[in-house]
Amino acid sequence: MAPSDLDSHDYDFLITEQRDRWKGFKRSDIESWITNTGLKNVSLDCFGANCCADSGCDSAKVEINIFDAKGTK
Repeated sequence: MAPSDLDSHDYDFLITEQRDRWKGFKRSDIESWITNTGLKNVSLDCFGANCCADSGCDSAKVEINIFDAKGTK
């Protein structure tokens, strides 16, 4: 199974209301980290489904892409 996470975002309410621990990752950072370990054929692909959340304090609604990261030795 490939690791997966959310794309980077700026939605503070996901930290305060949803108790997320971080605001996702930049795919370029993940690609660089994986490549720097020596893995080849690195790919980061969207799952095709978004993570959705609504704010309980205002009308904010977000959809953030979920991606997986893969590489080979």
